[in-house]
Amino acid sequence: MKAQVHVLDVKPEYRGRDFGGLLFGQAMEALTRRNDNMTVHCQLEAEENMQRFNRLIHFYKQLGCEMKPNAKIQYLYNNDGDTYRKVPMSIFLKNQTGQNREVSDLKCFLPIKFLEITGCDIELALEGASTNRQLSWLLADSGSGYMQFRTTMGHYLRAKTSGICDITDDPDSDINFFLYRMSDEDVDSDNLLVERVEGVQRKELWMIESVHGSFLTGDCGRLSFSVAPSFWQADDENLSLIYTTDTPPRRLHYRESWIKQTIVYVKEMKERYCNFLLAKMTLRQVIDLVRAIRCHPHNTQPTGASIRTLSFSSAEKARSEGLPDWVQLVALIHNLGVVISLLDTQTAADAEDGYNWTIASRSRVVGCAAPERASFSEYRKLNAEDQYYSTPQGIYDVNCGLENVLLSWSGPEYMYSFMKYNGALLPDEGFYMLRYFCLGDWHTHDEYKQLTNEKDENMKTFVSEFDSLRRSALTDIGEELPESECDRLWHEYYSL
Repeated sequence: MKAQVHVLDVKPEYRGRDFGGLLFGQAMEALTRRNDNMTVHCQLEAEENMQRFNRLIHFYKQLGCEMKPNAKIQYLYNNDGDTYRKVPMSIFLKNQTGQNREVSDLKCFLPIKFLEITGCDIELALEGASTNRQLSWLLADSGSGYMQFRTTMGHYLRAKTSGICDITDDPDSDINFFLYRMSDEDVDSDNLLVERVEGVQRKELWMIESVHGSFLTGDCGRLSFSVAPSFWQADDENLSLIYTTDTPPRRLHYRESWIKQTIVYVKEMKERYCNFLLAKMTLRQVIDLVRAIRCHPHNTQPTGASIRTLSFSSAEKARSEGLPDWVQLVALIHNLGVVISLLDTQTAADAEDGYNWTIASRSRVVGCAAPERASFSEYRKLNAEDQYYSTPQGIYDVNCGLENVLLSWSGPEYMYSFMKYNGALLPDEGFYMLRYFCLGDWHTHDEYKQLTNEKDENMKTFVSEFDSLRRSALTDIGEELPESECDRLWHEYYSL
């Protein structure tokens, strides 16, 4: 029996996802099933632009087609000024096309891409393969309460117990996944303020769990599975899943920060806490106390190194790089403001409700427009002052200097105020490091130019380098330091 493909077309907005291959495979499958006991000779003419020479021919060859021997190739000159050629091709079908594109059993599916935060495709690293493989994916409903990831070639994504990710043709393998969707709307439902505000961009994080209890991750630009939960940001506009280090607790923290951190709030917090009457403790007592607090506060796992370990690790990194003792001191104490969450019942209660102001997260200047690139800027309209202070200068004099602005209230801001109050013998560079390392929009992205002065500009490099040092220490941190090692470091280097 003979058949002819006349047109195969994909709308421009859906190109690049192998939908053409999917449509062709479906057509060939339909032909095969309709003529189950017959060999079907299907013909087509591949019409390609000469500027994309052999691209279309290669596409059809991957689908099992061959150029017809001794066929006459036609060259066409269209009104658009380009030259095209028509290449006769054919494929013989019997029972199966030879290409495993059986996706007709899907109840519903959605084309998706796995992307890094940079927008680059995340590839599949096949076991034993010398190079990673880039595939076009479909998110499919299995019809039994699970989700599946299939390629447009009909293969299934499979999670192996070893954590390796591969593809299989076997529908009975470990190809089913649980999908957990966490939307900003989940935490907005009880907040009337949020529901009233228009223009707030809500996002959704996905967590994809295999039947083995492992989680799909895109770490290092390749698909794999890990024991630790990983999250993907769902982008419905571009039909993509973007691998992110973001977590629902982190999003909640920044959302609450945008809501709460106003001029009134910052002044009230300064008035409440800057008398420093909560407790009287030695530095070592504070360091030991924050052993109860994890250094990765937004991590969804209940384990991890403590702030005490981070404090010593940061100081040790500064010492190993030969930095002055005052830099080592700033590195040692820069995160100790979190101790207030253990000493103050109101702060502890707020932390239980989802917002712990003592965490050293990215800060901003209140009383003026926050930069567009500010962390979690999609929440800015939740701030009651956003409409009143909509200029970069806001309530401040031009080039007044960062020492004269109000920063969002945080653990590092508390520690800076504490050191100033007690007359600590730090150089200006040390105070700048302690207060402004969280103000990344300034020291890394050169924002707040309307507010900064010459002194700020001279200090910027010191602050940026300190922030890089403490971030490096946080990234490199491993196991919790044992008591004996903390004692050794304290007595040998930091008790003087």
